[in-house]
Formats: sequence, C-alpha cells, structure tokens
Amino acid sequence: MKTMELSPMSVVLSDSYVLVSSESVKNFKKVVKKHLVSVCKFLICISPVYPQYVDSMKNS
Repeated sequence: MKTMELSPMSVVLSDSYVLVSSESVKNFKKVVKKHLVSVCKFLICISPVYPQYVDSMKNS
C-alpha cells in the first residue's frame, strides 16, 4: 500500500477532486433526466399515431 504525505496542498487537491466528482454526478443526473423527459414526450407524441400505423401495416 502506498503512503501519501499529508500536506495542506494534498488536502486541497483531494477536496477539489471530491467537489468535481460530485459536480459531474449532478451534471450526469441532469442530462439523464432531460433525456428521459424527452423520450417520454416523444412516446406520448407518437402514441395516438401508433394504432393507425399498425392498421395500415395490416392492410398492406
């Protein structure tokens, strides 16, 4: 196991890494949420058209 010298600079770097990681997780959650909302909107938009599409495929 490696040992690390504890200095004020190493603490600052460690804290900033944790902050950056938490920010990236928050950003990822926002992106996923936006994507899910857009997919749901798309599915709601095409849902009335889908039965007509199926009927037209049966008639062809």
